[in-house]
Amino acid sequence: MKVEIETRAATPGAFKAILSLQRRSLRRNVSDHVAEHEGFISVEHTEELLERLNQPVPHSIAIDRITHELLGYALSMSPEHRDAMPDLVPMFAEFERLAWRGKPVADMRYTAMGQVCVAPHARGNGVFRKLYEHWFATQGEHYALGLTEIEASNTRSLGAHAAVGFEELSRYRQGHWTWVIVGRELGL
Repeated sequence: MKVEIETRAATPGAFKAILSLQRRSLRRNVSDHVAEHEGFISVEHTEELLERLNQPVPHSIAIDRITHELLGYALSMSPEHRDAMPDLVPMFAEFERLAWRGKPVADMRYTAMGQVCVAPHARGNGVFRKLYEHWFATQGEHYALGLTEIEASNTRSLGAHAAVGFEELSRYRQGHWTWVIVGRELGL
């Protein structure tokens, strides 16, 4: 399947499609086989939360140019929203304990990749890379560093993030999860 991909900023009209794809991709909604081989996401949002997190820099979405179907999304989450999702407060605390190239992250203009997800039928078509290229460009106008965390058993996601230039900074445990923090320079 060859997909013609358009990446752009998310508008509120796209939030319902994002949430639909998100629900289908949550760890609790995919089989162990899919989780192991295709990856999964861990956090669920609401439409109101997507709207709030869409500022100051909007989320990125990938759309099929022919069918206009949502192929994937990359959510923005600036540190100003650190308290918007209680489950992610520890992530931001971990970020700010780290250093990037010898400089404390807490002293840098950084942002978080709130979540990236590609529709199962669109995987392997460059959607992930195009989403990140758009996200890097738009976030890079405002932030020097992009960080995210990936559950350690999500090897597909770890590999995909490494392929677009993310480097592992640390690992930490929270409950029964082990999280891998990765970062990449953006701009500024």
